[in-house]
Amino acid sequence: MLENLPEICIEGQRVLLTSQLAELYGTDSKVISNNFTRNKQRYTTGKHYIRLDGSQLDCFLQSSNCGLQNSSKIRSLYLWTERGALLHAKSLNTDKAWDVYDWLVDFYFRAKTVGNLPKGRFYYWEGKPIIPDEDFFAITQPSKRIRRMFYRREIFVGGLDYNGISGSTKEEYERKYSRTFEDPQFMLFMYISGVIKALNLLQSDRATREKIAAFFPEPQRSQILKTAFDTCFIQRY
Repeated sequence: MLENLPEICIEGQRVLLTSQLAELYGTDSKVISNNFTRNKQRYTTGKHYIRLDGSQLDCFLQSSNCGLQNSSKIRSLYLWTERGALLHAKSLNTDKAWDVYDWLVDFYFRAKTVGNLPKGRFYYWEGKPIIPDEDFFAITQPSKRIRRMFYRREIFVGGLDYNGISGSTKEEYERKYSRTFEDPQFMLFMYISGVIKALNLLQSDRATREKIAAFFPEPQRSQILKTAFDTCFIQRY
């Protein structure tokens, strides 16, 4: 099941159903529910789990790919976060539960989702379209040698080619876009000029440029695709 685990997202984070957690941990849903009931004082809503009912539940069932059977009969639903999955692993305390939990952390809860905005919606900062650098690097996969060249002052100009936010400003931005960026302290992003320099640096092919261009509206999208790359760019640095 691990390799085919469907992705369920809500409130900007990945979660698991009780039935999924039970199957993954090698137990059944009743055990998961009973452990939760016995230790409910340890669980905090929003931190360890999300409980859906009423219109929230209806909306979730219509829009998610959770594949629940007889969904019309469900009156409430518990969704377990990474921290909730940890508490359940502690309750079970089996080798399988711990092994699966480690896998979930690395390959499910914290796995990168690139460009998780609805089609036609873009990231902006102060009115300018941007791309988060973690998305740019996830698509382009630069070598360590090339990665070290990014944001060097002789190539990239701070405030013009790239910028960054932290603290409460980053938290507010994450709420706005319903996304948690991988660095808990800081989020770097590129403006269009930085993107073109970076693609020059990487000598990216057409397919890669198209993936990056999808993060931008017009006319920036066409600008990325039509830019004639300087083949000597990387040699200068």
